[in-house]
Amino acid sequence: FRAWSTEVYSIISELASKGVPFTSDDVWKLVTHTPKNNSAMGAVFRKAVAHKIVEPTEQFVQSVFLSL
Repeated sequence: FRAWSTEVYSIISELASKGVPFTSDDVWKLVTHTPKNNSAMGAVFRKAVAHKIVEPTEQFVQSVFLSL
């Protein structure tokens, strides 16, 4: 799990550095493998928010990865 979350955090940081809004779907498209628990993505996003890498918005975008 640690390697996966490190990869995801890096992807989130890279996407955030571009200054363009993105969703977890954009991150899923770049992850090389999936974790055993798909809800782990939320934990990494919360860490990125806590570190002020990203900030949540009021916008809701339905995920295309619902079946993961």
